[in-house]
Amino acid sequence: MKRREKRTIRKSRIKKKRKNTLLIYRLKLIFSCSFLVLLISLIGVITSISFFFKVEAIEICGETRYNNEDVITQSGLKVGDNIFFLDSSKIQNELERTFPYIEGVKVVKRFPNKIVINMRDSREFRVFKSDLKYVIVNSYGKVLEISDKYDGNLLLIEGLECNNLEVGSQLGFSNENSKRQVENIIEIMENNGLSKITYINFKNLANILVKYDNRIKMKLGLYDHVDYKIRTASEIILNNIGENEKGELDLSLLVKDGKSYFTPL
Repeated sequence: MKRREKRTIRKSRIKKKRKNTLLIYRLKLIFSCSFLVLLISLIGVITSISFFFKVEAIEICGETRYNNEDVITQSGLKVGDNIFFLDSSKIQNELERTFPYIEGVKVVKRFPNKIVINMRDSREFRVFKSDLKYVIVNSYGKVLEISDKYDGNLLLIEGLECNNLEVGSQLGFSNENSKRQVENIIEIMENNGLSKITYINFKNLANILVKYDNRIKMKLGLYDHVDYKIRTASEIILNNIGENEKGELDLSLLVKDGKSYFTPL
């Protein structure tokens, strides 16, 4: 009796083990087939992308001083390139570095087969004199040009030590505090109706000079109380000095003596 029970148990175990082995085999087969189908599908998708999404047209939108063909050549874009594998950010950075007088470059993929390069002309904003060179920047501080000459049409700032002097790069300054003070003077003057600033000299921090409208030289002295000095200058220039009158307005002793001095030229 006991032998029969043992045989029955043994047969049951063998049968169960065979079922488990068969189940594992079926699962492996299903997984292998699924993986094969997925792989074939992936290969099909990649092949379709490579075949169907090729660049057929490259368009430039926006007017700049550069020739469109030169821009396209420098971008590295070519008819026949696969639109999916193009690195838009890399192309944008390369164009702005190579062509300093353009900004806002945006490479747009128009599926299935067109690339549009949007860009605009970068305008000259200010000039910084560094040693014997004139560094022309746009409103974002990007160096557009380094020249030996200054034509007088832009605000010229002298006395700030500049670094990173490379066309296409962001202009840097050794003394950021002095740079902020210059920006503050410009902002205060504009807020007080004196927007025609043509020259700022920060060489001597005890004798800061500002030229207004290329005809009135303002001696601010120290930076201290610069808001008060500029408000006083605004009252004098706008109300007491003729529109075409030239001269020197000394505000350096305004805080100490409560007086300013205008000398006509």
